[in-house]
Amino acid sequence: FKIGKGNDLQFGVQQKSVSMMIDESLYQSLNSIDIIDTARVRNQDMNLSTIWGQHIYSHSIIKTLKYGLRANYYEPTGKFYIEPRAQLSITLTPKAYLKFSAGKYYQFVNKILTYSTSSFRSVWTVSDGDRFPVVSSKHYTAGALFRFPKSLTLDIEGYIRNTQDIVTVQTVLRRESGVRVRQEQIFNSIDNKTIGLDMMLHKEFGFAQAWIAYTLSRSINQSDNINRGNAYP
Repeated sequence: FKIGKGNDLQFGVQQKSVSMMIDESLYQSLNSIDIIDTARVRNQDMNLSTIWGQHIYSHSIIKTLKYGLRANYYEPTGKFYIEPRAQLSITLTPKAYLKFSAGKYYQFVNKILTYSTSSFRSVWTVSDGDRFPVVSSKHYTAGALFRFPKSLTLDIEGYIRNTQDIVTVQTVLRRESGVRVRQEQIFNSIDNKTIGLDMMLHKEFGFAQAWIAYTLSRSINQSDNINRGNAYP
């Protein structure tokens, strides 16, 4: 809806359904003797209903001001997850502007790292709010874009991202008695903080284009069950 010059209101609804089947098997032997041979099949389904709205404003040096809200109802947990977001671009000159953004994000289907003494692999899984929590993150960015003569553009952006409830699964085998072995899974919840800087130089050559990009970042993890609770890269 256009409510005036440089003023727009936007609304929308979204429905998302995911159905997954995970087939896992583990086989291990020693000296031709089967130590463990297991298999499991898991079916996962989820429905996500979303309603969103945002206001877009532009006037004078405010190139774009966009702020809004997403409300998600996640059926597996029966809870609402609210995501506020905002973006701002301020014109410095006709060929340069500053840009800022902030927002909260939830991820309901996640890639989980699973590992044991002999393998590392990743599987996609639906968040259940228990063993696999809904992953949440807060993003903050600030940057600038400059346009130079001869179709040359420089884009610089710094960012901070805080992510909570990333899960890894460690599979261990514990000997109980004789040749009897029990398989056990350890679930580790990890919080992550990433700070970085992205730079991209863009050049147009008539019918062709070229990009040069560079990223500098530092990522720190923390988990109560890993590295004695101390932060690690």
